[in-house]
Amino acid sequence: MLERHELSAAFPDLEEPEFHDLQEDIKINGLRNPITLFEGKVIDGWHRFVACQNLEIEPKLIDLDGDPVDFVVTQNIHRRHLTPSQRAMALATCNAWRKIGANQVSSRYDSSMSLRELAKAAKVSKATAERAKKISTKATPEVKEQVKKGAMTLTEAVKVVEGHAPKKPPKAPSEADQLKKVYEKLVGDHKALQARYDDLNEQYEELMSNYQVLAKEIVILDAIRNNESVSMMKQMQLEIETLTRARDDYMNQVGEMQKQLNWYKKERIAK
Repeated sequence: MLERHELSAAFPDLEEPEFHDLQEDIKINGLRNPITLFEGKVIDGWHRFVACQNLEIEPKLIDLDGDPVDFVVTQNIHRRHLTPSQRAMALATCNAWRKIGANQVSSRYDSSMSLRELAKAAKVSKATAERAKKISTKATPEVKEQVKKGAMTLTEAVKVVEGHAPKKPPKAPSEADQLKKVYEKLVGDHKALQARYDDLNEQYEELMSNYQVLAKEIVILDAIRNNESVSMMKQMQLEIETLTRARDDYMNQVGEMQKQLNWYKKERIAK
């Protein structure tokens, strides 16, 4: 089995849920990106490599052609969700590797970087970069690991190194504590989903009620539309309209005749 390169190990490992999702994706879709090697070790894609080993899948391997520090930093420093302490520590670790690593081409992340350049590259303050350099060269492997995992800040690590705090690093959360946090999150998510379901169910029931009322009205309208009495009523309405027009015509004629009678009466009286 291939070993993990020191530069790859400068960055924190995936959490168990993330690794599980990665392994499931590889199981379903296969290995999308090849594993990159440098000096015969895995410099990029360590978690993909382990997942392939677990799944008994032969991974595609390629050799790095370029500067290893530049490559590792570019692949990890900006795309991973790291804290400022983790970014600074990872970059300082890669920087320190220059002193013992193979003689490679010049890199903007080499060991001669100033604190200001290191801080700019890691997007942290100069003080944080200084702490990271100190921890990368003077702290015990246990303390470095705690900082890398995010269980200890650089400020806390410096206190341990300088003897202002117990040298024993904080106890990592137990599996029971991690399961408890996952359970509490699931409970919270379930309550939110239940509330959303209740709201949608209430809207559904209201829509169904309105639909049933409309369906009944449509049935009634269809029955009325297809009833013979409706045709008869329409015919009667047409006859009424015809009679109304005839009545109005007769009324007009009677009015004209009344005018003529009135005129004859006036003429008769006048004579």
